[in-house]
Amino acid sequence: MYEACIGLEIHVELDTKTKAFCSCSVAFGSEPNTNVCPVCMGLPGALPVLNKKAVEYAVMLGLAMGCKINPRSQHARKNYFYPDLPKGYQISQDAVPICVKGFVDMGGGIRINRIHIEEDAGKLVHGGVETLIDYNRAGVPLLEIVTEPDMRSAEEAKAFLDYIKNTLLSLGISKCRMQEGNLRCDVNVSVRKKGEDRLNERCEIKNVNSFSGAVRSIEYEIKRQTELLCKGEAVLRETRKWDDEKRQSILLRKKEEENDYRYFPEPDLPPVEVDEAWLKEIKEKMPELFYEKALRFRKDYGLGDYEAKTIAENKDAAELLDDAVKEDADAGLCAKLILGDISRLVNEKGTRVPFSGHSLAELSGLLKRKEISYTAAGKILELMFESGEEPSVIARENNLLQQSDEDALIKVVMKVIEENEKSVSDYKKGKKNALGFLVGRCMRETGGSGNPHIINEMLTKILEVEE
Repeated sequence: MYEACIGLEIHVELDTKTKAFCSCSVAFGSEPNTNVCPVCMGLPGALPVLNKKAVEYAVMLGLAMGCKINPRSQHARKNYFYPDLPKGYQISQDAVPICVKGFVDMGGGIRINRIHIEEDAGKLVHGGVETLIDYNRAGVPLLEIVTEPDMRSAEEAKAFLDYIKNTLLSLGISKCRMQEGNLRCDVNVSVRKKGEDRLNERCEIKNVNSFSGAVRSIEYEIKRQTELLCKGEAVLRETRKWDDEKRQSILLRKKEEENDYRYFPEPDLPPVEVDEAWLKEIKEKMPELFYEKALRFRKDYGLGDYEAKTIAENKDAAELLDDAVKEDADAGLCAKLILGDISRLVNEKGTRVPFSGHSLAELSGLLKRKEISYTAAGKILELMFESGEEPSVIARENNLLQQSDEDALIKVVMKVIEENEKSVSDYKKGKKNALGFLVGRCMRETGGSGNPHIINEMLTKILEVEE
């Protein structure tokens, strides 16, 4: 029996306004080759200046990942020659990265080897017999998160990627839009016999652009390497490309060694210094992380594990819930609305929630006081997404408030009992589902505005007395 040893190299584009070493915009979707300057194009005499915000974001992520923050780190030139790398080298960090030796407690735990700051390359656009180059992305600040080979399955790797994405969104340092290249990963896979301690030769699968693609590429590579070992063949150290359409990895080249990159200290940048005062300032600005939110939602709001985790992982949903609870709303009711109709409408309309926690608190209050039904709440939410009006106004203007006047409802109940003798007889014979039919008839008589709870109580009381 064989087991996999999986490590990830995750590349995160930071949500800064400007590039890592110049003042060019990082805006996605600009006309090709418009967000460029002599610095990010590597023209002679142009000198880089490090983006302070990128350093701050690196420290924040390092703290969230349990890393040691090096008080003094150094940039280096990583030399390789690709057409989308205008300088012919990449400014990265090598011997002394900014964050080292982290740990994420997920089951058996995943060690973080390092997190370092570097710049992105440009983008190749292939079409027909031509390949065009867009250098807008060249110089965009990246963080690279390098794990130890501590994951044993594709599912565990996917869970870690989800953890990283939720952490980044909690910190607010990356948009994490994989379709825009904000979050990419290289997958390193090796296979060994269970019980062995040493690592066998690994293969690296480059630039996997989706979490589902990462799962498929890992599963494929485990199967490919296991089959080679079972046949007595060696697994060679290779760099491979994942083809998601063909569902297979393709050999790109034999794996580079570190010395192939000819690292040397970047002569145009001074060391990065993070002193105690700055580190303390960054720590004080750290927001609540998603797993901390989930714990608070369980402890303070009484939510279940699933509800707490799902809402905590969505920054907008978590803020909406917190804002509603500040208005003395019922947390459980609000969570039910957020995970139900609100999530559905957000997905259907492709938009953010257009109302405040105050409005959600008001809607949950109408529900708690049984002034509206859950069906009515769904209709009210749809209209809130369209108009932005307060729920009480919508309920009143659209006749969605439940009728709770017992004098009016008793007349409806008696009418329904007189007109449905068979259902009444069935109920008295023990067919309790007949009560639901009678409640439905009453609701129809009131145009859906009758309070079903009161109607149910009235019917039960009358029918059981008549027995």
